[in-house]
Amino acid sequence: MKSQKRHLQRSEILLLLALISLGVLFRLIKISQPFVDAWSWRQADVAMIAENFYLHGFNIFYPQINWAGINPGYVGTEFPFVPFIASLHYAVLGIQDWIGRSVSVFFFAVSVPFFYLLVRKYLHAFFISIVYFPYHMFGSGLLRIAGVSKYAQILLGTLTSNLTPVTAVLMAIGMILPTDNQFGRLFHWWLLGIIVFVVFVGEGNFRHAWYQLPLVPVAAAFAGAALDFSLAKLGQAYRSRLVPFVTVISFFSLLSYLSYFHVKPLYAAWALPSWKAGNEINRIAPPGALIIVPGSGDPTTIYYSKRRGWHYLGDGRIGSFPANSELAINDVENLRRKGAAYFVLTKDTLWYLDWYKGLERHLNSHYRQISDGHDYLIFDLAKKS
Repeated sequence: MKSQKRHLQRSEILLLLALISLGVLFRLIKISQPFVDAWSWRQADVAMIAENFYLHGFNIFYPQINWAGINPGYVGTEFPFVPFIASLHYAVLGIQDWIGRSVSVFFFAVSVPFFYLLVRKYLHAFFISIVYFPYHMFGSGLLRIAGVSKYAQILLGTLTSNLTPVTAVLMAIGMILPTDNQFGRLFHWWLLGIIVFVVFVGEGNFRHAWYQLPLVPVAAAFAGAALDFSLAKLGQAYRSRLVPFVTVISFFSLLSYLSYFHVKPLYAAWALPSWKAGNEINRIAPPGALIIVPGSGDPTTIYYSKRRGWHYLGDGRIGSFPANSELAINDVENLRRKGAAYFVLTKDTLWYLDWYKGLERHLNSHYRQISDGHDYLIFDLAKKS
């Protein structure tokens, strides 16, 4: 007997439109805020690629960043589709921070109906799309098994800011519910694949929290199935629509609160000093000036400076630091000979001067401080003090 296709009912369409609209409204919160929130460094990297597409030709196969100093800055990434689309909009709207974020919002709105149809076909879950938030995934992690403490932090972050505890509990329940659908184990295999990925790319998952985001649709599917099952049982037990209705309202109220509680800290403008330093360099530095912004790899200052430069001393690779003050001075002087004109520290990287005392004496005795704000410190490497 052939199964009949069940088309979307009018009520389902209206519900989907309402949920998508609500999701878009949430995603629009602080969409024009500069890249100063919890993941500013990754957003700045993607924005650099988009800006270079716009400024240097729209060749999608040659993504470039600005923190390679005098080198072209070609970088290996996932396929740079999002920054490429953003760069096309730059040609019409100019370079705006909200454009790249809007691209992900657009694909969120378009993808939700298809995801809903997928889950409805396989698990018949009605309320799952409300917790499906597709986030931008970018960057390459380290193919390395991590330590136990790091996996514990990955798990904690997954159960809180990625899923929320209530969704995690429903997901666990949904996983053990019986299913007679021939594709009923689809999401179980999907989950197994994610677990294997997290284990063997442990370092990458520890550094890049968004690597676990493929878990969100899986959790949504299982949680939706569990909620659908619970509502059916409540309806049979109480034979009243009021009890399931109150249950749904209570669930989404709790979900909304937990989402707000766990996600709010990610919007804190912790990288504001980097944003201010970048804008100050953009104001005082001549076009084409090269800058040094040492630290842990956050390119936010370089992005907003609209200049090229380096954000590592040592051997210039990610995570490299000079072993002592003498080597730090040599690194700065080597980069100065390559054309570096400014040395920039923010409030978050002033520890450099405490750790490398010799470097502090060298900079203060040889170069002029041209900007000593509360949030940043800039040395002019082209002018002796």
